Amino acid sequence: MINEQKYLSRLNDTYIFIRDIVGRVDEEYILEKANSMGEGIKEIIIDPNLWMDKAVPTDDKIRNIVSEAVKAHAAKVRNYKKWVLGYGLVLMCAIFDEYLIELLENILDVNPQLTKWINKIEIMDRFEHEEKIKEKYKIFINKLNFTQEEFFDFKIFTPEIQRKYFGFDIANLVEIYKKRNKVAHTDSYVIYSIIELLNVKDLLEKMCWNLSIKCRHKWNVQSEFLEIINKHQNP
Repeated sequence: MINEQKYLSRLNDTYIFIRDIVGRVDEEYILEKANSMGEGIKEIIIDPNLWMDKAVPTDDKIRNIVSEAVKAHAAKVRNYKKWVLGYGLVLMCAIFDEYLIELLENILDVNPQLTKWINKIEIMDRFEHEEKIKEKYKIFINKLNFTQEEFFDFKIFTPEIQRKYFGFDIANLVEIYKKRNKVAHTDSYVIYSIIELLNVKDLLEKMCWNLSIKCRHKWNVQSEFLEIINKHQNP
């Protein structure tokens, strides 16, 4: 049985966690961190053993050195937002990857005929260690009889959401994962606002819901959330 709520909750918790951190990085926070670093620099440079002439530097020299260090550190702290946003993207993609793993495992459990020629352990091992989202997608298309239209189907949502994601396909999802990989492997900045991260969260949430429904219809995989709803249906 698929537990969508676990993954949807984790996506939302990640967004809230990142949003709150980003919200703290204001000018006051930046100056506080930069100035605290400046105090540490001051303690180091007043040591006469650091200087060739073994003399304590003048107050003017100390102020200039500290000022340069504070400015450099403040510039670095200002990039905390973009750095944290990027790692929010990494976390969200990891959650979606785990969701796809649970979907596949549920499908194989309910449909043992799919493991007739290759056992479930081997299938899952390959899937879990596959790093490219396009290759994972191909398994759903080639092995589980999904079409691209089904995999990226937003028709169950409001017309506004359907318009927002009209034409979204594997190429667009690959681009999101390319950004994720860039952050993970190079520490680059790829997301510049919390709104961008919110859009990723919303997209992955919609995809989770759609895939859950499709797996139920195509492969008879049960949904924990839909089971709860069914208990409260009118007789």
